[in-house]
Order: sequence, then structure tokens, then C-alpha cells
Amino acid sequence: MKRPFLRLLAVFLGSVCSVHALPPAPYYTLYGTVRDDVGQIVVTQGAEVILLKGGVEVARTAIDSTLRPDQNYELRLRLDHARATTRLYTPEALATDGQFTVRVRMNDRLFLPIQVTGNLTAGKGGERVRFDLTIGEDSDSDGLPDLWEEWQLYLAGHAPLPNGRWDISLLGPAGDLDNDGSNDLAEYIGGTYAADPMSQLFLESKERGVNFWRFEFPRVTGKTYQLLRSTSMAPGSWTPVDFALTQGGVPAAFHRAQEAGPISIFVVPLAGREFYRLTVQ
Repeated sequence: MKRPFLRLLAVFLGSVCSVHALPPAPYYTLYGTVRDDVGQIVVTQGAEVILLKGGVEVARTAIDSTLRPDQNYELRLRLDHARATTRLYTPEALATDGQFTVRVRMNDRLFLPIQVTGNLTAGKGGERVRFDLTIGEDSDSDGLPDLWEEWQLYLAGHAPLPNGRWDISLLGPAGDLDNDGSNDLAEYIGGTYAADPMSQLFLESKERGVNFWRFEFPRVTGKTYQLLRSTSMAPGSWTPVDFALTQGGVPAAFHRAQEAGPISIFVVPLAGREFYRLTVQ
């Protein structure tokens, strides 16, 4: 009486072993800020980030300047463990550690972001990875758009070369055209002028009371600011801290500037030693 049961069990197990796809891995998420070639956050209606696998589109998402203060796109990618004996559960999935590339569509044109050279590699399921994108031509492959570099050279009083081109080699991510201590990449991201040593981002302590500390910094229209705090300045010790725009006001994690000029922010201080620094996107 037991033999038919064993025979049926063997058939059932055999059918399980013939399955060629595994359950999908959790989503792998890319997010960040898409900037144009003068460093401003892209706000163009209908603009999109597109992901391709083997040159074929597998995902896209809208660029939305109202998404979060520190990002304007978020793209969730389907992942599959893709072991040697299995196949992808859907053609739109990426294998973990699989290759892909990214394009930006804006004003009916397709752009290859400066940060994308060749294929990129997906990570593991469940990861969130910040990946900021810059639209523009980068003929010297230094990570800075040519148009922004030419603009800074003009502001610094330089003239084009006899062939009509600008000597953009005078700027670079680690360079400091105006010798103000901020490198050119930081000036591009911060919206300050790489040609003007008086134009730079700084955080200045203005007033400290019993339960508040007031700082001031120069803001740039369209930029998003975040305040970090540490009690030791040791690597990895900096953490975000909420701040208000008025004393006793409602604190927030970010501030997106709607206009340029100096602005005061207020934080609740700690009891002991503390250090602050400002970041900008």
C-alpha cells in the first residue's frame, strides 16, 4: 500500500526540481539629484530618468523637484538572484551585480549623464544607493560640465583661445581656480562662483542662548541645505540635526532656498562640546 504513495511523492519532487526561476530579490533603489550643466536642480516638466539593460529600457521614473528636499528622482529596480541553473523571473529584472546604464530624457532629448561611463553595476536587493546625475557635455571627462567651466573662466576674466575654445583645463574637481579653499567641484555643487574668492559656502555662529544656537550662512536659490552635528569630529560621527528658520519655530531636516542671500537657522544645543557643519545639494 505504501508503494503508490512513494511513487507519487517522487513525481512531485521531480516537478519541483525542474523549476528554472527563483523568487525575485527585494528592490534595488537608485535615488538622487539630477542637475543641469550650470548646477541647477532639474525642474523641467516631463523629464525622466531611464534605466537600460543591454541597450533596452527596463525601467523609468519621473524627475520630480517636489519629491524630497534632497532628491528629485527615485528609481526602483527589479532584481533576481539569477543563479547559474535558473532564469530571470521577468525580462525587466536585473541580476544581482548585473550591468545597466542610465539616460535622462528632457525636452524630447535623450542625455547621457556625465557620471555614466560604460556600464554600471547593480548591488544587492534591498539596497538604497545615492546616484546624483549631471546633464551636459564633459569633453575633458573631469566630471564638470564644459558650459559651467567656460562660464567660470569668463567671470574670472579669461578669454577664449585663438581657436575659439576655452581652456577648461584650468578647472577640475580638485582644482581651486580662485584659491579660496573650496575646490571647483564643491563650488559647482554649492552654486558658488569658482572665479570669485568672496563667493563660498560657510557656516557662521552668530548667537548662543540658553536653549538655542543661531547660525548664519549664504544661501543660493534652488539649493538644498542640511546641518550635521558631531561631538568629536571623528569620521562617521556626523549626524543630521533638525533646525528652524526662526527662534522657537518648527524644525526641519532640510531647507531648500527659494531666494539668494544670508539666512539664519536655529538649533537646540547639546549640554557638552559640539561641532556643526553644513552640506548642500
